[in-house]
Amino acid sequence: MAGLLRPQQKEPMPEPPQGGVEDDMEEDMGEEADESNPAFVAAVEFVKAALYESGASDQVNEVVKKSQSPVDDLANMAYELTSIADEKTEGQVPDELLVLLASTVLAEVAEIAEASGVKLEPADVASALKMMILRFVGEQGYDTRELHAAMNQVSPDQINQLVAQDVPEEQEFV
Repeated sequence: MAGLLRPQQKEPMPEPPQGGVEDDMEEDMGEEADESNPAFVAAVEFVKAALYESGASDQVNEVVKKSQSPVDDLANMAYELTSIADEKTEGQVPDELLVLLASTVLAEVAEIAEASGVKLEPADVASALKMMILRFVGEQGYDTRELHAAMNQVSPDQINQLVAQDVPEEQEFV
């Protein structure tokens, strides 16, 4: 679908709420994420339909085959798809499910990339998710320096080792 992965024109950003990211996250932590939420389900279904029925997977395939930075491109494509899915559900996906939605979309895009021949390590997918989270937080008007520093405390090698310990050899990461 032409233009599906391109950013949509957005209205000016409202001022960020008072308080920090940590305050908002603490509020959301009290609520349990319900993956059966109709808006979340609709958003996931929209992404899968766009990728597999409308041909966006072909765009992903073409981009990653030519990419000089597959991780950056995966993060950007997954972020845009997540944003569009959230818009299609009129922002009804609960805040506590947005990271799950983003990681679900990223997993789909990474699976397409791997099918295209791009070799991804678990740390690559984690790095793409990190980029997506930092982008979202930054677009909300928050300073991302502390969050970025905290995320950098776990090295890519540590992520690969952790996943290797938890995933049986016959299974793939994505």
